[in-house]
Amino acid sequence: MHLSRTQGRRRALLATTTVAAALTLVGAAGAKTADGPTARAAAAPGTVKVNAGYTLAVRATPSSSGRVVRKLANDTKVRIVCQTQGDRVTGRFGTSTLWDKLSGGGYVSDTYVYTGSDQRVAPDCGGSTTPVNTQPSPAPSSGLPASVKLRDDYPYPTRSWNGVDPWNFYFRECTSFVAYRISKVIRGFANGYKGGRFGNAMTWDDNARRIGMKVDRTPKVGSIMVRNSGRYGHVAIVAKVGSGGKRIFVEQYNAGGTHRYSKEWLTRTSVMTFIHP
Repeated sequence: MHLSRTQGRRRALLATTTVAAALTLVGAAGAKTADGPTARAAAAPGTVKVNAGYTLAVRATPSSSGRVVRKLANDTKVRIVCQTQGDRVTGRFGTSTLWDKLSGGGYVSDTYVYTGSDQRVAPDCGGSTTPVNTQPSPAPSSGLPASVKLRDDYPYPTRSWNGVDPWNFYFRECTSFVAYRISKVIRGFANGYKGGRFGNAMTWDDNARRIGMKVDRTPKVGSIMVRNSGRYGHVAIVAKVGSGGKRIFVEQYNAGGTHRYSKEWLTRTSVMTFIHP
């Protein structure tokens, strides 16, 4: 479920004076640390943004499989001392390989942190000096990303749709594309995840409920749209939400039987449900 490399976001408008004051206070703490000589002075503020009922795992390494050192609730304020590349993750603000190292130790995916910018906001953890971006994007009124840069990153665009993919779906079907995206967020996700069976698109929401995943009628960025109509139904990744939730912009494969990537605005209807990974 997905979005993009730059995460499109984003992120609430932070007044320049607030940022400057925060950086001054951090710099006053001073001196060299394990995070690097200038890490404290260059630390940037951020806010954790996860879906209702979830927490954000802080990991020992910039990896989805890294050891969890603690968990942060939604709206927790954090300090980002540096940023580095790690596992690709799809979160509230798109899909990215950028991870944030926090002042309290540990790493979180930048796709779950609201910083006020679409760009890097702290130095590279390897020691290079990347300027802090002080020109943040306008704040989206809904709290969701204002826009998303989308792209086809599905790794099997030319495979025969009669073949079985690594997640036990058929290549280039809508289910295969969504499984690929979700597997970046949920480790071990596949057709038989947690003993269930996702099967055709139309049965995804029922199976998700059975295995304890959150399913409702509220679209959110990064959620899976399930359309319970037609012979097999359809699944797609929600990339944007507009008009107070009445319209959604989705990424998908095989819309209309094309077996190709596409993206489009859809009007939310009564036959749609949304799975929240």
